[in-house]
Amino acid sequence: MLTHSPKTVDELFLITNKIKGSYLFHAGGTDLVPYLKSSSDIPNNIIFLNRVTSISEITVHADSLSIGSMVTLDQLANNPLINKNCSTLADAARLIASPQIRCKGTVGGNILVDNRCHFYNQSPFNRGSHGECFKAGGSSCQLVPSTKSSDHPTCRARSVSDLVPTLLILNASLVVRSADLERKISVRDFFKDDGITRNTLKVEEIVVSIEIPDQECSFVKYRKLRIRNAIDFPALGVAVGIKKSRDLSVAITGVNTAPLFHSYQLSDFSDFEQMVAHACSEGKKRIKPLKQDAFPPAYKKLMVDQFIRSMISEY
Repeated sequence: MLTHSPKTVDELFLITNKIKGSYLFHAGGTDLVPYLKSSSDIPNNIIFLNRVTSISEITVHADSLSIGSMVTLDQLANNPLINKNCSTLADAARLIASPQIRCKGTVGGNILVDNRCHFYNQSPFNRGSHGECFKAGGSSCQLVPSTKSSDHPTCRARSVSDLVPTLLILNASLVVRSADLERKISVRDFFKDDGITRNTLKVEEIVVSIEIPDQECSFVKYRKLRIRNAIDFPALGVAVGIKKSRDLSVAITGVNTAPLFHSYQLSDFSDFEQMVAHACSEGKKRIKPLKQDAFPPAYKKLMVDQFIRSMISEY
């Protein structure tokens, strides 16, 4: 395996154009390194991003906030600009993993974190005891044995980013670069409803920054269900946003193969309480929790209602 450490984005893509064989990008490494240790699919090249300083900056513009993809989760949680202009995102960052992991893990890495399934997230040796699943190149799903290769989604591994629900509420966009093109895509359009492909990012692309526009929401909160107060991915994560017009948005992670986002206009309901009740009901209907952790699926449905109502009670 060869390693590369570019200092600029342009140099990075010069490397990808020249190298032979497969490659992976290394940001903080908190998800990638465990994967490499337990995987038989080792790339020919690892490209380290930690020296590309241009994607490690936080900048406030006239009408937006820009967060470099290589900003660490610890920096996000403690940066004065973030805490002043987007405190809920800082709060969400503090709920991720542990202090040690937050010092290494990055914003971009948490957005792109691989979907989780306890049948897949094992070593090849352990997976061999029950057979390889669709995501591991096999022809079955141990989580939902009735799944066929023609079904959608084929893989039911769950989306587990803690930052994404808040970014959905904030209507954030991702700035994505390849050697030939830079594009901006809304976080609301970025994810795919499949545990294998997960999102629209191409193998030759990197996320350069996250752009958060001036906010219509006057109130944003995030809650997370987990066994331990450190380390754990969300068994359920719920964010709510309320605009000055009192329109409501809800985003959910940790249960489906893609994060969920729904918005509700107060004008469509008789009053605010009816809108909240409808949002709670819709949230419980649209999540499809499976038995993937210590929390029963029915309990997660109850907690969607509880989280939404408890956060809105602070409004």
